[in-house]
Amino acid sequence: MTIGLDIPKQILNAQTEAKKLKNIKKEDVKGMLVENAKNPDAIREQK
Repeated sequence: MTIGLDIPKQILNAQTEAKKLKNIKKEDVKGMLVENAKNPDAIREQK
């Protein structure tokens, strides 16, 4: 692994990737996100 001046860019890219819907559904968030029964692609934070 190389350490350079592009670390902030790498962190931003990793955060952006983690926030994508396909990755959110894969991650166990301890019930904080609830799928909408009418639209399973839309998620909300509380019931």
